[in-house]
Amino acid sequence: MRSGSSFTARLLTVAPWTFYTEEPIREYLGDDVAVKDHLKTALNLLRDILQCQFSIRSDYYAKRLTGAHHHNVDTVKLCFMSDILCWDPFYNEIFCQAAQMRLVRLVNMELGFVESLLFDRDYNLKIIHLVRDPRGTLSSRNILKGVHTVHPKFTNVHHVCNRYRSDLTSAIRFARDYPD
Repeated sequence: MRSGSSFTARLLTVAPWTFYTEEPIREYLGDDVAVKDHLKTALNLLRDILQCQFSIRSDYYAKRLTGAHHHNVDTVKLCFMSDILCWDPFYNEIFCQAAQMRLVRLVNMELGFVESLLFDRDYNLKIIHLVRDPRGTLSSRNILKGVHTVHPKFTNVHHVCNRYRSDLTSAIRFARDYPD
């Protein structure tokens, strides 16, 4: 039985009033130095996505977000009707703005990374943090190494366990500081 983040995202996007973006900041999740250097850029991108501002990021939209939005039922319908509309960030902004819920799936990212977004009450941000048995996580990542580029730290047992500890600490703090 499936129970991971892809499955959870599929369940949440069944409702017609959701707008879903698949892993928009994946390119920023390389080595620790790169992540720290790109943290502000990645957070700004997340803010733009949460505010449905795709047209101001047309280069990024063309490169990454369009494929990421093909998990949206509305975007798929739009693409079926017109390729031109499908690839236009302005029309996807309209679908995003009309959505009652905007869902962004972030994988391989430390939970503490999004804390600054929790401070901003304009987002009404809710976090669903899924935890998988680290053995399954490592197994999947080792399989992916043959198909995709996987940074070595993501297949390192010590790194993965340290991330779990860090995420647990963040989750406890979030539950205390952001109870709603």
